[in-house]
Amino acid sequence: MDFNSVLDKRFSVRDFKEDCPTDDVIDKLLSVINKAPSAKNIQPYHVRVLKSKESLDKIRGITKSAYNAPIVLMLTAVTNDTWKNSYSGYDTGAIDCAILATYLMLEATNLGLDSVFVCWFNEEKIKEEFSIEGEQVVCLLPIGYRQDDVVPSESHFKKKDLNEIVIKC
Repeated sequence: MDFNSVLDKRFSVRDFKEDCPTDDVIDKLLSVINKAPSAKNIQPYHVRVLKSKESLDKIRGITKSAYNAPIVLMLTAVTNDTWKNSYSGYDTGAIDCAILATYLMLEATNLGLDSVFVCWFNEEKIKEEFSIEGEQVVCLLPIGYRQDDVVPSESHFKKKDLNEIVIKC
């Protein structure tokens, strides 16, 4: 699929089939991890692949935003590894994870999978349940195949005019 087709096809899916992608498809999806840019190419993140019944039960018990997907990717920024701007102290860990999430969502679409970017969850509860220390839980990516009747939400098609967004200097 060409890049613009991937962009046009992708939308947030919040209702997944139980069918789990094969390990081969999951491996292809995860192969884009090393292609995503990060500040100074530090790659200061971990990607946890939640697909065991135990892991999925845990995450579904913490947030309804796992949407019963057969796989949930959890992206975390490793706090001590992130690049910090020496002028402002700004920490790029969340941005690096968001860029990675974008690569993963687009590759998921390219592979015929569906996804949704989720940041509505109780981070402390996730850290406790998954024994995570020294990391910021940035987002979850429920991944799988959408139910047959799922269509993009109305808001998916609402776009600002580029003149409202682009400032030419």
